[in-house]
Amino acid sequence: MKTKNRMSLRLSISGSIIVTVIATTLLIGGTTVWMSRQSMREDLSKRMIDVLSILRGQIDPELHSTLRVREDMEKPAYIGLRNRLLEMRKAVLDISYLYTFRMDAGQDRPYFVLDSGTQDDFSALGDVYDEATTTMLESLAPPYKVRVEADFATDQWGTWLSGYIPIINAEGGVEAVLGMDMSASYISAHEQGLMLSILAIALVIAGAMVLFSVFIARAIARPLLALSDDMSHIAELKLDTVVKLKSGVKEVLLMVDALENMKKGLRSFRKYVPADLVTQLIGMQQEAVLGTKRQELTIFFCDLANFTTHTERLSPEDLNVLMSAYFIAVTEALQKEGATIDKFIGDAVMAFWNAPQALEDHALRGLRAAMAVQESFAGAMAGHVRPGLPELVVRVGLATGQVMVGNMGHEGRLSYTAIGDAVNLASRLESLNKYYGTRILVAEETLRQAGNQIHFRPIDKVAVKGKDQGIVIAEIAKAEPAWWAAYRGAWEAYGVGDWMRAFEGFSRLAGDPAIADGASKALAARCRDFLEGGTPELWNGTWSMKDK
Repeated sequence: MKTKNRMSLRLSISGSIIVTVIATTLLIGGTTVWMSRQSMREDLSKRMIDVLSILRGQIDPELHSTLRVREDMEKPAYIGLRNRLLEMRKAVLDISYLYTFRMDAGQDRPYFVLDSGTQDDFSALGDVYDEATTTMLESLAPPYKVRVEADFATDQWGTWLSGYIPIINAEGGVEAVLGMDMSASYISAHEQGLMLSILAIALVIAGAMVLFSVFIARAIARPLLALSDDMSHIAELKLDTVVKLKSGVKEVLLMVDALENMKKGLRSFRKYVPADLVTQLIGMQQEAVLGTKRQELTIFFCDLANFTTHTERLSPEDLNVLMSAYFIAVTEALQKEGATIDKFIGDAVMAFWNAPQALEDHALRGLRAAMAVQESFAGAMAGHVRPGLPELVVRVGLATGQVMVGNMGHEGRLSYTAIGDAVNLASRLESLNKYYGTRILVAEETLRQAGNQIHFRPIDKVAVKGKDQGIVIAEIAKAEPAWWAAYRGAWEAYGVGDWMRAFEGFSRLAGDPAIADGASKALAARCRDFLEGGTPELWNGTWSMKDK
């Protein structure tokens, strides 16, 4: 696990305590400010309702209804009603604005009728109210009641709360609405003072908590760091270290005892199984249980050509040297591409990609690993082979498809493996290398999913033993030799049943000492058989393999 950018335990504990205390203080303070704001808003809202109810009685609906156009501002009715608003505004000191408005049929915005504003903030009769709120518009419609805005409004003139009460005419309808803006600046000032007090308290508490948290963090972190160091030794199976800690924290001492008991158990377990397996088991993050699932995997099989024959000629010491070099080369190449190594069966190795870890490029990884195995093994042999030892060849088969993968076996003894057609196909392709003289054979689905990032040439269209449907198999390499173009020409002739042209092309490639292509040799022999014995009945380009 990467720890470079991780926060230390001491800093984590100290920071957590400080942040928690400050956050709690600010949360309580914020809640206090909000509750205070709501309480003052409710008080102001109730006062507005009372004041609006009283002031509405000062407006004569019938007189007010005569004011319709801007010229009506010269009428005594307008002047009298506006003077009434001015008197009411002076009588209640915290009233910022008093005004009336209505909205005629067919209009989408209300307009002012009366306004108690001065010359700088006065709205004449007929001026449209451009920023009417939802509450303001609702006051024009039933039910006819006093409505107060949900929150305060703030602009360059200050902070206020607005309320509206309908002016009801003799017919029970709305003649207009009396609007009032009441100053709430004292509420904002109160909030600011309260917030500054809360911030000061939070800073004082934070200062005190810094000292306290540093003391607590040091008491907890110091023994835990020693335990962490001991755990890293356990992960490496260095089980002979002894940790002696003095701590006043009971849980830390319990962890020390638990670690010592675990090391005793692992020391015993290590005597029964290889150390590498123990290390892998320690790294597992979940308990293995019996069960499988359907999953698309890329399957890898490899073994050594003519291994049985070679073992009969080698001494146990030489065999051990060669096999060690072989397994190291294969394992490192597979692990570099993130493969799950399933099992070792004699000289054969089975691995797969896309389980248990999902890998979108599993097919490409399999192809790269197949080529890396060949290169790595060749390098290993160059360093281990001495005169008289045989030259070993690794054969690889790759296939991609849906299989069942998971923990199989018995609840007391599990093996994480995969079974299915793709597994069988990969194994068959590994064996077919000896027929075509190739070292890596790949099924077409694997190549399709890998895209155009790998050079390959088609080798055959075969139905492996036990299957009726044929698939294209191909050979891969890091780069295309110049003669592959000639091979493709012969392959195209083979595909359309032009046996003579195919035979001649494959024969040239097979007979050229500089090439000596095994696949061309096998296909030339097949074309010769077709020329002499005729094309098989119902030939569709698929060759049925009778051997595994």
